[in-house]
Amino acid sequence: MKIMGYVLICLFHLSCLCLAVTISDVPSSDGDYTVINRSVKEGYFSLYSSGNFNPKQAVSRREASLIINKIMNSMREKKSSISSSDLGDLKQLSETFKPIYSEYEDKLRTLELHNQELKHNQDLLHSDISELNQSIHAFRKERKLLYGLLAGVGLLGIIF
Repeated sequence: MKIMGYVLICLFHLSCLCLAVTISDVPSSDGDYTVINRSVKEGYFSLYSSGNFNPKQAVSRREASLIINKIMNSMREKKSSISSSDLGDLKQLSETFKPIYSEYEDKLRTLELHNQELKHNQDLLHSDISELNQSIHAFRKERKLLYGLLAGVGLLGIIF
C-alpha cells in the first residue's frame, strides 16, 4: 500500500512538471504574459517545440477556426452544466418561498408606514417642544420684569 502511495505521489509531481508551461520568448514582465500563458494552458494556443510562442506571428484562418471551436465547446460545456432537474428545483424553491417573501414584503410595508407615522409624530413633538421653549423664554422675561417692578416698588416704598 505504501508503494502505491509513493507511485501516486511521483505521478502527481510528474504531471505537474509536464503541465508547467514556460514561454521562452515572452518575458513574465510583459503586460500580456498572463493572458498568453492562460491561453496556452487552456489549450487555445500551443507552443512550438522550442518553447516559443512567437507573439508577432499572424494566426491563419484555420488556426482561428480551431480556436473558435475550442471556445464554443467550452461554452457549451458550461452552458449544459445546469440540468433541467436543477431548473425544476429552482422553480420549486421559488414557489415555496414566494408566499414567505410576500408575507415579509407586506410586513416591511407595514413597518415603513409605522416609521412614517413615527416620523410625523416626532415632527409634531419637535414643534411642541419648540413652542414650550418659546413659552418658557417668554415666562422668564415676564418674571424678570415682575421682579424688577417689585424691586422698584420696594425702593419707592423705602424712599417715601
